Amino acid sequence: MLEQHTLTEADRAEALSFLTAGQLSDLVLTVGFYQLVCNFLNTFEVTTEGEKAPY
Repeated sequence: MLEQHTLTEADRAEALSFLTAGQLSDLVLTVGFYQLVCNFLNTFEVTTEGEKAPY
């Protein structure tokens, strides 16, 4: 999902074999929000105290 920014039909079917549609929706949104936060932190070079930016 992170590399392709979507799920293939096979991946979606596999996920739905043990998750409800609502749970899969929550998972996709959670992954998306975490990716958004990471992009923001990396763009503005936000680090923890004493940590150097990785680039």
